[in-house]
Amino acid sequence: MAVKANALLLATLCSTATTLVACAEPESWTILVDAPIGIVTSQCSRPPPPGTFGVWNPTASDVARAESQLPELLRTMIGRVPEHHRRGVPQSYIRQYMGIVRNGERLLYINGLARELMTPAYVDFYDDTWRHKSVGICDGGIDAFGAVFSLSGDRFQWFSFNDLPGERYEMDTQP
Repeated sequence: MAVKANALLLATLCSTATTLVACAEPESWTILVDAPIGIVTSQCSRPPPPGTFGVWNPTASDVARAESQLPELLRTMIGRVPEHHRRGVPQSYIRQYMGIVRNGERLLYINGLARELMTPAYVDFYDDTWRHKSVGICDGGIDAFGAVFSLSGDRFQWFSFNDLPGERYEMDTQP
C-alpha cells in the first residue's frame, strides 16, 4: 500500500512538468540502502560532494521532494553547457538516491546516469542491478551527474556533470 501511495505522490508532483527526467516513472529511480558512501559519491570524472561525513536511509517521500525540482535543475545546468557538448541530450536519467549527512544535516545525494547508457557497452551491469549497486562511469559529460538536495532547505545545494573536455559545470550553493 505504501509503495502505491508513494508512486501516486510522485505522479502527482511530476504530472505537470515537461521533463528530461521522467520523474513520474517509478522504475527510473531507486534508494540505495546502507551503501558505502565512498563507492556512491566517488566517481572518477567528477568530484564528490564537499564535506560528507555519514549516511542515513531516506524514504520515497524524501525522494519525491528532490524529484519535483530535478527537471528544472537539469534544464538549467544543461543550458549552461556549450551547444557542441549538448548533442544527444539524454531523454531520461536513472537516479540512485542515497542519504548523506553533512554537518548534522540530512541530505540526499543523487547519482544520475543517462538511461541510454544502461547497456553492456558502458556499464558492467545493465539489468536491475543498478537498483542495489552504485553505477559509475568515467567521463560521460552530460550523460552522468551528481547532485545534493537539502531536505531542510528544500533546494539543491550542489550539482556536477561528469567532466567535459577542459570544462567543469558545477553549482555549489553551500552557505
